[in-house]
Amino acid sequence: MSAPTVFLDGEPVSFDGPLPESAQQLFGLLAEALEPSGKCLTAFSVDGTDYTQQPWPERGVPYARVLASSQRQEALMLDLIEQALPKVEAAEEGAQVLGVDVLSREWAYAQASAKAWGEQLAPVIELLEVLVKSIDAWGLTIQAALVKQLEEASQGLDSYMRAMETMDGGRLAEQALFTWQPWCARLRQALVGPFQQELKHRLA
Repeated sequence: MSAPTVFLDGEPVSFDGPLPESAQQLFGLLAEALEPSGKCLTAFSVDGTDYTQQPWPERGVPYARVLASSQRQEALMLDLIEQALPKVEAAEEGAQVLGVDVLSREWAYAQASAKAWGEQLAPVIELLEVLVKSIDAWGLTIQAALVKQLEEASQGLDSYMRAMETMDGGRLAEQALFTWQPWCARLRQALVGPFQQELKHRLA
């Protein structure tokens, strides 16, 4: 039986000692080796199954051929920002529309509009959570601002849901126009400002 083969960014990987017994152990070893260079694993295909896209099973996974890819953390962060910005802009515009709809339409329509906008907001908050976790170890000044926005989102969602449950159109419009639209605008400005420039500078 031939020995397993491992490729990282298209190059074969050699080991000084014995190969790790399982794919999970191999993943941990490669991730640890990449850490000093500021890189992280972005793909880890084990015999055709990418385990960066699905959870590991409890048992050890055997492997014959592993294809792994890595990326600088800064580049990964910029990719996340590019994914987030259109969603943030859409949620910001949607908050303005929602505020007008709630005040000018019957409740059934406004309620449907509020639900649709909530579905716009959800992926924005999810991406913000990923960004906060990703930069936790970097100590960048932007982290404090993003953590604060994440806390504000949690508090704002509670008020938003109460307004929905009590069918309080005035409160819902106030939330949309004076809480969520400014919140989205601050997040957009934070993502495209010095933080993005610092990431690009690190990659230069």
